[in-house]
Amino acid sequence: MTSSSASSTPTRPSPSPSPFAPSRHRRKVAPAAASPAPAAAAAAARHLLRCLHLRLRLLLLLSLPTLYFLSPSPAILPRSLLADFLSAAAFFCALLLLLCLSLPRLPFPLPFPLPLRRPRRSPILWSIGSSPSASASAPTTGHFVQVYSNGDVYEGQFNRGRCTGSGVYYYYMSGRYEGDWIDGKYDGYGVETWARGSRYRGQYRQGLRHGHGVYRFYTGDVYAGEWSNGQSHGYGVHTCEDGSRYIGEFKRGVKHGLGHYHFRNGDTYAGEYFADRMHGFGVYSFANGHRYEGAWHEGRRQGLGMYTFRNGETQAGHWQNGVLDTLSTQNIIPGSPIAVNHSKVLNAVQEARRAAERAYDVPRVDDKVNRAVASANKAANAARVAAVKAAQKRMPNNGNDLPLSVVRTPAQRERASCCRRQLIELPHGAPCIRCAICGAVTYVAAAAPPPAHGDPARGAAGPGAVAPQHQAPGWGPPPPPAHGRKRAVICGISYKFSRHELKGCINDAKCMRHLLTTRFHFPDDSIIMLTEEQTDPYKIPTKHNIRMAMYWLVQGCQPGDSLVFHYSGHGAQQRNYSGDEVDGMDETLCPLDFETQGMIVDDEINTALVRPLTPGVKLHALIDACHSGTALDLPFLCRMNRSGQYVWEDHRPRSGVWKGTSGGECISFSGCDDDQTSADTSVNF
Repeated sequence: MTSSSASSTPTRPSPSPSPFAPSRHRRKVAPAAASPAPAAAAAAARHLLRCLHLRLRLLLLLSLPTLYFLSPSPAILPRSLLADFLSAAAFFCALLLLLCLSLPRLPFPLPFPLPLRRPRRSPILWSIGSSPSASASAPTTGHFVQVYSNGDVYEGQFNRGRCTGSGVYYYYMSGRYEGDWIDGKYDGYGVETWARGSRYRGQYRQGLRHGHGVYRFYTGDVYAGEWSNGQSHGYGVHTCEDGSRYIGEFKRGVKHGLGHYHFRNGDTYAGEYFADRMHGFGVYSFANGHRYEGAWHEGRRQGLGMYTFRNGETQAGHWQNGVLDTLSTQNIIPGSPIAVNHSKVLNAVQEARRAAERAYDVPRVDDKVNRAVASANKAANAARVAAVKAAQKRMPNNGNDLPLSVVRTPAQRERASCCRRQLIELPHGAPCIRCAICGAVTYVAAAAPPPAHGDPARGAAGPGAVAPQHQAPGWGPPPPPAHGRKRAVICGISYKFSRHELKGCINDAKCMRHLLTTRFHFPDDSIIMLTEEQTDPYKIPTKHNIRMAMYWLVQGCQPGDSLVFHYSGHGAQQRNYSGDEVDGMDETLCPLDFETQGMIVDDEINTALVRPLTPGVKLHALIDACHSGTALDLPFLCRMNRSGQYVWEDHRPRSGVWKGTSGGECISFSGCDDDQTSADTSVNF
């Protein structure tokens, strides 16, 4: 092998390698620098002779049957048909082989390309230094925050890149989980809270409710007992909002087995259940003193049984679909189809009584449930502590999470990593902030202390400097100072990219602004627009921003001021427990983040907008939402009856609490009554 050198002394080149040598040897040997033509010609000649030698042997082998086919046969010996066929086949094969060998070397061009195989050569691998190897990234362990592409956020402990330990998982616009984790799943104790108000506290296994726990439904129902694979399974207690209660066995989420049920009207049933219905033997005691003992089928009296009235009279026999169709007798004719032996009915009654006794003796799991709830609360507290620790750090980006922007200075305003909306200025010392629209989290790398008044970067504080105002309810600057005789707050929420999306609310808000500015001459700077289309984060219709806008509207109101509050979006109702509602329900407004932050109740709206109105101030409110009849909780309500006359209703609470103004005037126009719903427009804006 030759090697290049800086010396001027020539070196003798080595012979060229054989063309039949493996390609790796040809890559390692450098070509000779002197007289390359004779060596190449000799190599080509040897290669040609070797190819001809191999192909001639094959040609001779195939030509033997052809010679036999072409040779004249003597008349004495008969020719074999099989031999003739083989000879013909061999002849055509030889002819085809000759064509394949000769056509590529003909001088004239061919009208079609020939699919010739070329020998595959092993690829050349180039490397620098050591051989390449897949370097796996180090596992992520510790307290971190991870934001997922669907808007969910996890804050807590990680082990090798998986959620393990204690942590809090925020579901985008739907709820959260606080508790123990193992390998990316709920496992241990925890608390699960959903936006509509449902909550579970208890045990988990492999991401499902399993063990003992309490589930409180948003409707007011409560189940406390055993769980298996995410469903109520075992012994438990189901208490309904209306006062009814079931204690007994459950199977796969429904009543199944032995149990007793106390109805809200005073009736009780104790016995067997099947697939959430009374089925088998049981005893049903009515509140008026009547009682049925016997067989049941899918919630109805069916089979043998006895009905006892409170005066002692009885009806016994065979029941069908809740009605007695065949009476029982002491002595019957054998084979009679219209009578039932009374002894069989008594046996069925005894079976029903035994089933009722066993139903009242089902094991109670109250102590185990209480211990599980206490452990779940402790796990939730530990998860919150882990979430606080995780908020101080920044998780490295991987393929599954969103990029998290880092705020370098507290005064710097950046954009959210997902929706790119401009974020607010963080208070000094605040570790992070979550965007109200997309849920993306922005973190502070190193929050510097606030500069002094004489800091040259900020300018010295002169005599006319005003101390910054601090807003108590949450982050953000105070609302702009109220000015002008006419002010308005216009809120339009479309709930875009959610299952609650509306089409015409933002257009309603724009039309209302146009009406106020052109017809009633409201100044542009005296109107606050709260819609999702706003770029200012303080003008997004979140719960906090709507509350601050309501406070701004009535701030410093004076006689002669004209105020307007317009809301277009979703409205709802929730049960009232203070007794100040005629129908027992509170009316609510649904802000953009109502699934995580809650709704705005009519009591709060009344406190913010109605009570501060002083004499000489007039407020007009227009609420275009479902269940908006008494959204401002005013003391008097005006309706129009069928004859076209106005009828006033007194809605003042019985407790004597005053819901009116402080001398001003408030008029509210609602889109529908408290018990009605409104429809969205069918036009796409």
